[in-house]
Amino acid sequence: MHSRRKFLQGCVVLTLTGGLSHGLAAESLMASSGPMPAAGPTWRTRGGWIMVEDLSPEIFETWRGAIFQTTTNEGNAVRLEIAEITQKPKQQISATQSLQQFSVVFRGTGETPLRQGMYALESGSDKLEIFLVPVGREGNALIYEAAFSRLTDNSTKGA
Repeated sequence: MHSRRKFLQGCVVLTLTGGLSHGLAAESLMASSGPMPAAGPTWRTRGGWIMVEDLSPEIFETWRGAIFQTTTNEGNAVRLEIAEITQKPKQQISATQSLQQFSVVFRGTGETPLRQGMYALESGSDKLEIFLVPVGREGNALIYEAAFSRLTDNSTKGA
């Protein structure tokens, strides 16, 4: 798990570099696409992990109904399912880039709640690491939110 400070520092680097986080060369970011329907969105992976800068509301929509597995800091298993995806209107910040903001709400199971922090989520062959914040309860379910802000290229269709 990563600290919130480290996560936020990574977000700043990601924002300032327009998606080239952690000083990685552009060519090293190009990797295989994840398994998706032919007409669906695609993403790049590194070591089997989906790259956070490729996550989009459209990708999360393809995972509706899927169960993601993660663990608490104590090692207890938690199952998460996407409950809601909310998008804000894109904000154009320059002639070539816009800011896309969206959030994903997960409904979780498990007796031990997840603390705010970075978690590795896995569903089948899909693996990603995101920052989750506990936001409440609905009956017996624990509710978590992941918020995303990313720069998109205005010249890319669907960005």
